[in-house]
Amino acid sequence: MRISKIVACFAALIASLPLAAKERDWKQGTLTSVDVTADHRYECVISDSILLYTLKYEKPLKTPAHSPVKFVIEKDSLILLDTDGQERAAPVEKRERVLLDPRPNSRRR
Repeated sequence: MRISKIVACFAALIASLPLAAKERDWKQGTLTSVDVTADHRYECVISDSILLYTLKYEKPLKTPAHSPVKFVIEKDSLILLDTDGQERAAPVEKRERVLLDPRPNSRRR
């Protein structure tokens, strides 16, 4: 009886491992632009207000430009959560810091 409980607990632990691996620290950002390149790939720029990430996808995203998106950075790849809930991964081609106004509390005219 005791062995069967241990086996059941072990099986439950093994079954929960893939779920734990999928938990990610999603960031909120904006899909700022989508362009079609000369080689028929889709160049996308995503902003998190600190950095701009440029990536290229083989197939178009289902998220329109200028829409909010959720994404996570893992190593040198960005994983985007598309409108249909599918994860779309691509290597980060370029990272650029967003320029901020160096004068605090300044008003633009």
